[in-house]
Amino acid sequence: MKKWYFYDLEIFSNFFSATFKSLDGEIKQFVLFEERNDIPDLRKFIKEEVAGLVGYNSINFDWPLLDFILKEDKIDLIFAKSQEIISAQFPALKNPLIPQCDIFRIWHFDNLSKATSLKYVECAIRFDNVEDLPFHYTHTVRSKDVQIILDYNLNDVNATEAFYYITRGQCEGRYKGDDKLQ
Repeated sequence: MKKWYFYDLEIFSNFFSATFKSLDGEIKQFVLFEERNDIPDLRKFIKEEVAGLVGYNSINFDWPLLDFILKEDKIDLIFAKSQEIISAQFPALKNPLIPQCDIFRIWHFDNLSKATSLKYVECAIRFDNVEDLPFHYTHTVRSKDVQIILDYNLNDVNATEAFYYITRGQCEGRYKGDDKLQ
């Protein structure tokens, strides 16, 4: 049975990761780095296991990038697409393939006067582990950096999950049928 997942992506010029956590706590991480290419497994996962996705600012960044990755697996093209998405004024895709619950939009943080980062939300909700990624997006990822990035990626997913449970009342009723958020 397909499930809803919290998710977040990380991208560098030579590294990509996607972390997913189901509402029942199952964690899946996918990586594209050097000899490791989990993109075929990621595509299969999205197609066969995902009913919907919960993210933070995911409609403006994560989903458009993930949608691109469903068709492309060259890291240089993925990184270029990420920079294009960041530069775009309105990057959201219409009619996403997978239903989306973007907590950033539900709280209207896409309004410039209310714009709020996930880090600020983490502080506001007194999240246990508020951290910044210790690498700039221009950093060239080395093997020793991979676990640090994956742990950071999972921490952002956990923060999104924590904020979701505060936001849950705002999300309920927006999804029906098999894709219903539980």
